[in-house]
Amino acid sequence: MEILIPTANVKNIAVRCGLTTCLNDVTFNIYPGEFCALIGPSGSGKSVLFEALLGFHHISAGTLSKPTKAIGLVPQKDELHENISPKEALKINASLRGITQEKEKLVQSVLQQVDLLDHQHKPIRKLSGGQKKRVSIALEFLSSSQLLLLDEPCASLDPQLELQQMQLFRELASQGRSILISTHKTHNLHFCHCLLVIYSGTGIFYGTPEQAINHFHVTQVSEIYGQLKKRSVRDWLSSYQAFERSHRFLSRSPYPSQHQPPSSTEKVAPPTQQKKPTKAEDILKRIENANT
Repeated sequence: MEILIPTANVKNIAVRCGLTTCLNDVTFNIYPGEFCALIGPSGSGKSVLFEALLGFHHISAGTLSKPTKAIGLVPQKDELHENISPKEALKINASLRGITQEKEKLVQSVLQQVDLLDHQHKPIRKLSGGQKKRVSIALEFLSSSQLLLLDEPCASLDPQLELQQMQLFRELASQGRSILISTHKTHNLHFCHCLLVIYSGTGIFYGTPEQAINHFHVTQVSEIYGQLKKRSVRDWLSSYQAFERSHRFLSRSPYPSQHQPPSSTEKVAPPTQQKKPTKAEDILKRIENANT
């Protein structure tokens, strides 16, 4: 069996923003095929962590190992040309990335991945908020990035669209990429394989959503926020360190199928241990090989 290594491996990192420590003692890892969520109160450091992963901040302590290839970022606000279609947007973006070989095949494959084939010719301005977000994701899928960061991807969506997006993210992760979202919406986090909680710039928990519910002594993830002020950051960090010594989540099997999210009323198809590359990934690999 092939031994997988984490797409990103973060150990006790600290980041300073001027004279202020923005992040302190943040630890987590994410493997290929995993869909993880980052939660915490506003101002807790979620955006700074994304910026650190993207290389915009100097790591003042700890270690951060990340993909050699570019990390993809889908910002909270979609930056799209609204008068063109998803297909046109992808073709233009592919050309800007220097992709000329098999461009049409690649575009069609990516549109299929994000379930936009039926909307590929519509002007983007006529798409729903969720569909526009999928266009933004598709644009990042034109690259061969192994880690995709999504900043508040469900912020403006109604409950049904949010559910569909979370199902999509899990399915996209099962195709072999690592997906990390930051979010304040907690209702559908059972779709995630792992949950990172940041409080006052400190990583105070990393495990499955079900483990988080047990660890914080709550009945659902949304109640974690109400627990945070009951203890100091130092106490929460100490509690998490005891959890990790007991559960060794950082040393878990890299295969998502071996640590499934808790059951829910929604049926979620578990990802396989190692899915074959998607057609889009095959095409990108052929293009890369041709250019080397």
